[in-house]
Amino acid sequence: MLQEEVQALKNIVQSTTMHSSVESLDVQQKAMSVPQRELYEVYPIFNEEFVKWRQNPNLDKETPFMKRIYDEDIKACLKFKNTELSQHILSAIEEDQITIEKIPLTKHEPLPKVCALMNAPRLCPYKMYLDGKESYNISSLSRNSELQLFVICFATSDILKGLISLRIHEVYLEILKKRRRITSAKLGLIDDIIE
Repeated sequence: MLQEEVQALKNIVQSTTMHSSVESLDVQQKAMSVPQRELYEVYPIFNEEFVKWRQNPNLDKETPFMKRIYDEDIKACLKFKNTELSQHILSAIEEDQITIEKIPLTKHEPLPKVCALMNAPRLCPYKMYLDGKESYNISSLSRNSELQLFVICFATSDILKGLISLRIHEVYLEILKKRRRITSAKLGLIDDIIE
C-alpha cells in the first residue's frame, strides 16, 4: 500500500514537472516569435528638423535636416586619405554615376592589395566605376561605407518623389536606422549594417 502511494506521488510530481517545463517552453517560443518593437528615443532637435523638412522635402544641402545628414553622416563617411577621390565619389553618388562590382576570383590573378580610397594596403575585392569609365580598386570597408551612403541618398530622394508612403514617425525611424548603419559601416562593424 505504501509503495502504491509513493508511486502515485511520483506520478504527480513527474506530470507537474513535465507540464511546467512544457509551459515554460511554450512561453519561450511565444516570446521569441513576437517581433520586438524597436526602442528609440526621439532626439528633439533632429526630429524638429526632420518634421520641417518632411513638410517641404527637398535636397537643398542648406536646409537644417539635409545639412545635418551631409555633415554628420555623408561627409564623415567619406573621410578617406584620398580626399580628391572622396569628393568625386560624393558627386558621382548625387548624380547616380557610380557602379561597384565584385572582382571575380581567379586562381591566376590575386586580388588587388591597395585600396584607392584609403591609400593603404587592403585586399580589394571590389572595383568602383565613376562616370562609367574611371575604375578604382576598393576594400570591403570602403565599399560598405559607400553602399550605406547610396542607401540614405536614395531614401531621401524617394521621400522627395513621394515613393515612401509610411507615416512620419515610421519614416523618421527608417532615417535613424540608415544613419546608424552609416556609422557602423564607417567603423567597420559589418554585422550592424546587414539588414
